[in-house]
Amino acid sequence: MKKVYEIIFSPTGHSKKAAELIAGELIAGELRGQKKTVDLCLPGDEERETAIEAGSICVFSAPCYGGRVPQTAAERILKRIKAPQGKEKIPAIICVTYGNRAFEDALLELADLVEKAGFRVAAAAALVAEHNIVHEFAAGRPDEKDEQQIRAFAAKARQFLNEGAESGLKKGAESGLAIPGNRPYKTWKASAPDIIVDKSTCVYCGMCALKCPTAAISKDGQRVDRGKCIGCMRCLAICRSRSLPPAYVSGLREKIAPACQGRKENLFFLPSDACK
Repeated sequence: MKKVYEIIFSPTGHSKKAAELIAGELIAGELRGQKKTVDLCLPGDEERETAIEAGSICVFSAPCYGGRVPQTAAERILKRIKAPQGKEKIPAIICVTYGNRAFEDALLELADLVEKAGFRVAAAAALVAEHNIVHEFAAGRPDEKDEQQIRAFAAKARQFLNEGAESGLKKGAESGLAIPGNRPYKTWKASAPDIIVDKSTCVYCGMCALKCPTAAISKDGQRVDRGKCIGCMRCLAICRSRSLPPAYVSGLREKIAPACQGRKENLFFLPSDACK
């Protein structure tokens, strides 16, 4: 492998951490340092493209929103990431992170997007991460146990790739890579809650606007275009002056609590030959 690409859409950092754990295992040894990160959260310059080098491997990582891949992430994968032309498709390891409820159709949708973009899915994972709004659900995850599991998964994928098991990789689901989900995907309803700005602590630095993936925040940070906002919570993750209405958080907590109880386990999907 020439290079490992981390292609991430990670507003609050959890999908980024997952990609780093997988990529870190892939570049162990002789490939150390041969890594490139492509941040699909960066707003503006919508024509920016990344041409993937032949002979490389890609790690695609994104969060699950309401059982789906965020539309912004989907659009940017197809628009910004360019697979090399040729008979042999670049292998990809894909993962979605979700807040201990369910990932539903998100992993299957990400697999379809990645293959539509010209790659072949070699392995996949659905990983539990701290809920981006109700933080007590899956608090602190991925934790040490999760990290060990993710590294072990990446090591198996690396071994399979290094052994050149091309037949299994090309056939995808036929080789045992059976990714759960449904087509058509579940309907996703956009949720853009009100954002409270504490003007007594806000210093009007504009960092929330600069980092917003969809450019939904005014330059002074005081207004949010709810038509653009995807509810990713990135602005809250980087600024303590921003918060959600307590009634909204408590209502969401009550709604999803039955599905978020207990410790959900990570799920990993490898070609059948890699599991032997």
